[in-house]
Amino acid sequence: MRIAPYLLCRPDRGRLVGVLGISAALASGCSRAPDAAAEMQRAIRGHEHALDAALLGAEMFWWAEAPPTVTLRHGETCGCPCRESVDDELLLVDYALDGCRPDSGLLPDELLGHISLLTRGDRIDAVVDGLEWEPATERRGPGRSPVGSDLAGRWAKGALSMEGSLVWNGTWAELDLGIAPDDSGVTVTGFVMGPDAWVELTSVRLDLRDVQGRCPRASGGYSEIWAPDQAVRLDAAANGELTASWQGETSLPTDPCDVL
Repeated sequence: MRIAPYLLCRPDRGRLVGVLGISAALASGCSRAPDAAAEMQRAIRGHEHALDAALLGAEMFWWAEAPPTVTLRHGETCGCPCRESVDDELLLVDYALDGCRPDSGLLPDELLGHISLLTRGDRIDAVVDGLEWEPATERRGPGRSPVGSDLAGRWAKGALSMEGSLVWNGTWAELDLGIAPDDSGVTVTGFVMGPDAWVELTSVRLDLRDVQGRCPRASGGYSEIWAPDQAVRLDAAANGELTASWQGETSLPTDPCDVL
């Protein structure tokens, strides 16, 4: 795992600044800095984990109201994914035999396998069949990762709501989210609980161009991540950076990719 810059307080300004080692903290005499740094780093990692879960979950339901592309499940030029409508209640979604990068633009990495979208009334269940995520090695670990899902979603007035659980790459998330898409991205609001953090997202804006690298970069909104005594608040700053606030301390803008 990469060693991220420490976020440490500088007593003369009462703010947090990035440095490359803990020795500066010892020299500064700022006794609260290591705790603040650890909580803020944990919050940023939890935030990025929540965004991963939100985007993967959104991809699963993305095609529920899109027109089918083939009458055979494995077409030659039917996009990523190919979509076969069996009847009004069942849509088969196929990410190709050797994997492909989704046309939605929601994920920077390849998916392989199938999803069956079962529609009953306004409820859609996403049933995965051999679904695997081909993660960016530097971001989520090497090799393809099996994906498990117990998610249900609904599309209403052009917005997606979803709730349930996801498992991927040795981690998991419980989701209760609303996703509002537009031509250039999505806005995410709701809750994600993972193994290390409980995250509340409020109007977190993700432009499609900002989810194509090692980590999703929010361009608007804020998140609150559970921490002792008080939640850590993360606000979107310029260029996809985040500012973290906790117990009266506020960080300088930080690249979330440097904290992973």
